[in-house]
Amino acid sequence: MTKGGTKRGRPPIDPDDLVPILEAVLRLATTKNSQLITVREIAQEADVSVGRLQHHFGTRDELIGTAFEHHLLKVTDRLQNLRDAPGSARERMSRMIDEIAFNRAWRRSTIWIDLIAHAVSSDRYRAAVERINDAWNRVFTELIADGEAVGEFRLSATAEMTAAHLVAVSDGLTVMVITDGEGQAESRGQARRDMLAAAVSAALGGEFPTSHLPRDDRTPFV
Repeated sequence: MTKGGTKRGRPPIDPDDLVPILEAVLRLATTKNSQLITVREIAQEADVSVGRLQHHFGTRDELIGTAFEHHLLKVTDRLQNLRDAPGSARERMSRMIDEIAFNRAWRRSTIWIDLIAHAVSSDRYRAAVERINDAWNRVFTELIADGEAVGEFRLSATAEMTAAHLVAVSDGLTVMVITDGEGQAESRGQARRDMLAAAVSAALGGEFPTSHLPRDDRTPFV
């Protein structure tokens, strides 16, 4: 070890090179259980050496957990951007419904379910689940409070409780994606959207009917 506490030998991975490595993990995780993914497979997919991955991340679980959290927090950032965008609270909520129902549903769902499964026995994964769940609840709570403040939403519970309910419904749709299978993840998007819109309508009052945005306007994650 050096005086600063860093490992001797290979230099750490440059931040600009880190995202392609995490994306390589995500590509593998959509095809197999993360517990079956090896560091060697990740190295091959990312075109880096096994030693460099081990030096930077330490363990396979740390590498995979970092990749999962990277993607799911990216999803959360997208929801936060939609919450902060111009428009009425009802319009912004409609865009969030679209985002959850349509955008990269298979990748997001497989990663979220995998992360939750490992959280049962891993403090590292459990902490990641808590951070992501808290972030989703915060975004929903903020937007619901916005709509309630201007009279767009009529709540029968607090904004926090309503947000927790809608996050739980979103989690249920995640299970639906897995149950339907990858082949139907895209084609069943409208059905998921209708289910989530019905839950939002009941919780907030009023109607959230057909998709608010044209399909081509839903910007995918890269």
